[in-house]
Amino acid sequence: MLSRCNGRKCTAENVWEIILKASAGRTSVNDVCDDLAGVPNGNTVLGQVHAALPQHLNQLWRWEAQLNRVLLLNVPARLLRVRCDLAIDLVLVPYHGEPAKDPEEVKRGVAREGTTHFHCYATAYMVYQNQRLTLAMTFVRKSDTMVKILGRLFKRLDVLKIRIKKGHGSQSV
Repeated sequence: MLSRCNGRKCTAENVWEIILKASAGRTSVNDVCDDLAGVPNGNTVLGQVHAALPQHLNQLWRWEAQLNRVLLLNVPARLLRVRCDLAIDLVLVPYHGEPAKDPEEVKRGVAREGTTHFHCYATAYMVYQNQRLTLAMTFVRKSDTMVKILGRLFKRLDVLKIRIKKGHGSQSV
């Protein structure tokens, strides 16, 4: 899957090791990369994972469903029953080039790192006792509005029966 990973520090083996350590340690890929010597930075690892993801839309949705199942593997069941704070991130991965197969795979945004084109995904995190646990993710397409993106994340959280703390006008799922 990660055969395109080049360079002395960026091997398929260390990309997988970093992803597994992040999952097992319930932390981010960036945190793991910051803690380990001789490995690529978090953006490089995430870029390699992104490059390995399928670009065909039907396959993309299957991958999304699988990734959402994997996210829960290291979350203790008891944590899914607590009332928690929620954080949502929109991640823009700078992209210099044309869409590989589908014009919907690249979203435009405010210029950053020399481009206005990005591969994009959104994540929903449970924040509990100062820990962030990713519970849901969705790939973002060019035509997706924030309402659509949030709708997909909240639908997933609803399936998981996540109870969100109320505060400052927020609503629970």
